[in-house]
Amino acid sequence: MRCSIQTFRALALAGVMGILPATAQQPAPAAPPVLVAPPAAVVVAPATEAKVIVVGSVVQLRSGGPKMTVVELTGAAAGVQWYAESSGFKKESFPVAALKLVEADEDEDEDEDEDEDE
Repeated sequence: MRCSIQTFRALALAGVMGILPATAQQPAPAAPPVLVAPPAAVVVAPATEAKVIVVGSVVQLRSGGPKMTVVELTGAAAGVQWYAESSGFKKESFPVAALKLVEADEDEDEDEDEDEDE
């Protein structure tokens, strides 16, 4: 097989330098499309009217315990905060499945104040 000096030079460059001659170059494959997840849904209803656990909901462990306020939701976990008289504010994370919605009892403090006045 005989080839011209120009063909030989192009083949030599391709082998030595790791590049292909212009006639043998192929277009680069197209990059696959980047899939972007839509933003998480945001609940705009006040926590007191929500039928599901949202940030601001008052919850309690299904097994009992203190009433806690949801301060963060991440996937299947809820970050909650509550006040313990003996040690101050506490913060913990629990699986959402372990929590239940409860009433906030905002008027509970008012009732205590009225009892003290009497």
